[in-house]
Amino acid sequence: MARLAEYFPSYRILLLLLTGWYIWSQQYFTNGEVLPENYHLIGAPYASAIYQGDFWGIFSNSFVHIKLWHFATSLLLLTLIGGAVEQIVGRWKFLLFFVFGSIFTSAVQLAMSGDPGVGFSGVNALFMGYLLHPRFKLATGKLYWANFILVFGSLALIIFNQFLGFIPIALSSILAGYIFGYLIGIFRRRFWTQLAVMLVALFVSIFSLYYNPYSSEWHTVQGYEEFEDEEWGLARWHYKQALRIYPKNHVAKVNLKKLTIAEYKDKAYKAHLSENYKDAIFFYEKVLQFEPENEWAKNNLKTLK
Repeated sequence: MARLAEYFPSYRILLLLLTGWYIWSQQYFTNGEVLPENYHLIGAPYASAIYQGDFWGIFSNSFVHIKLWHFATSLLLLTLIGGAVEQIVGRWKFLLFFVFGSIFTSAVQLAMSGDPGVGFSGVNALFMGYLLHPRFKLATGKLYWANFILVFGSLALIIFNQFLGFIPIALSSILAGYIFGYLIGIFRRRFWTQLAVMLVALFVSIFSLYYNPYSSEWHTVQGYEEFEDEEWGLARWHYKQALRIYPKNHVAKVNLKKLTIAEYKDKAYKAHLSENYKDAIFFYEKVLQFEPENEWAKNNLKTLK
């Protein structure tokens, strides 16, 4: 078993898993792209699905890669940086860092951008941040300086990309990985302190899946659930909050329109039923302003004119 562990350290097993996942997911690709409805099938559910209960997505999405260059970069960094981290901390602590990094960095990306993202970048950033502390300079020799250059070079690339937007980069995930990797590295000789830091970070990030008032996507999901429960006042408030945070939230716009129509239909029905025909006509006409082809409103309006 010891010899087997020597030939198959954890980072190599992760390399095989990433490669297998990438090859398996190709069946859901069309012309090098994944259809929107297939992201869920390859382990990368949308933010709305995660907020509605598919929490596993913030872990499994670390294995998902769409572009070949992204996949190749993940493998290269995991080999060079992940392998070095495992040599320093050992198999089980390395796996602990991996699980923590996968969940935490994806949750941060989801909370900050409304999209959990895909790929191993956040985990690799955590490994790089761990090796960035000066205490590792003597232990790792040239690797420290290579990692130093790699970290700040990639940060420069991220900042450059933010202005030009030529490559979609999970900025929040990568920065969270660097920061917490470095923080864990500071406490490298105090395992229980490391564990406490990771547990607190995990608690906060997982709690954000249940309550995140700063996320447009979270408000959109809450609005939908309140709409389904016919709590229309709360639903409207959540949709407006979603649009305040991110004015281009198309789903929130569409659902807010559906909510308005539902409210006018309800008011028209109640007014008609109580023989308040003037108000009924007014509300039927409001429905038709939003849905000119609404047969229900058209037919009922005809009976009153």
